[in-house]
Amino acid sequence: MLVRLKSSLFIPYIIIEAVFAAIYISNYGFLSLLGEVFLSAIIGFLFIFNIGFLNLTSQINMIKPSDIFSSIGIGIGGFLLFLPGLVSDTFGIIAIAISLIYKLVKKPDYTQNQDNFNYHKYDRYDNEEEIIDVEVIDDTHHIR
Repeated sequence: MLVRLKSSLFIPYIIIEAVFAAIYISNYGFLSLLGEVFLSAIIGFLFIFNIGFLNLTSQINMIKPSDIFSSIGIGIGGFLLFLPGLVSDTFGIIAIAISLIYKLVKKPDYTQNQDNFNYHKYDRYDNEEEIIDVEVIDDTHHIR
């Protein structure tokens, strides 16, 4: 059943890719299509490994749901760019754009923990008012 569903979705995708490739080739040429496929594969590879999933693991101590969404979205968009085809490139660019916009619009929540910390600079002259001047008188009795 699952194999039949995969093949029923794969055939229309191939037909749509072929139609878009034919339109692109008729307008811009075959060499331009090859250049676009190679360039999008390189950019997709960079998005996957430099910005996408590795960014998620580098900030594991301060992870938020928005970081997870944007990193996974960029990784999936990079994977779609890595696949050859114009439709997958279009969906990849859309996924990356949504993830980057969400990452830029979402402000960092670094201020939520600032109120919990008290900052005090300790100085050696902090408690100077409380120092009492004491004079020691030496009363040693010599016993003979």
